[in-house]
Amino acid sequence: MLQVLRISGLFMCVFIFYNFSACLPFRQVYSEDVDEIKVINGKCFILKLPSNSSTGYQWEDDPSTDPEFLLIEQAQYFADKPIVPGSGGYEIWKFRAIKKGKTYVYMKYAQPWDSNSTVKQFKIEVEIK
Repeated sequence: MLQVLRISGLFMCVFIFYNFSACLPFRQVYSEDVDEIKVINGKCFILKLPSNSSTGYQWEDDPSTDPEFLLIEQAQYFADKPIVPGSGGYEIWKFRAIKKGKTYVYMKYAQPWDSNSTVKQFKIEVEIK
């Protein structure tokens, strides 16, 4: 009976690892300070960007980011704790590499309703192998 439980436990561990191994690439977390990101085709990377939604500013990917190479899977704001009026937070942008080659991520920090409100912008080279 004990051996059956051990085998069942081992099978369960293998099953969990196999099904959640897609989460492993999320350990590649970068900020806007990085110049280059290297990623394997089909894998993901994350940009963690400082933000403050109370100001109306938010990060946007510039249309120059090539959707032929990168797919945006998530863009979400997280407030710092404790949550108080005017406090900041950060945005998580999750990208998946979908084609081998070199491309760029272009981001800007602006108020979406005002085309002249950009206060920060950057680009990061992405090499997809």
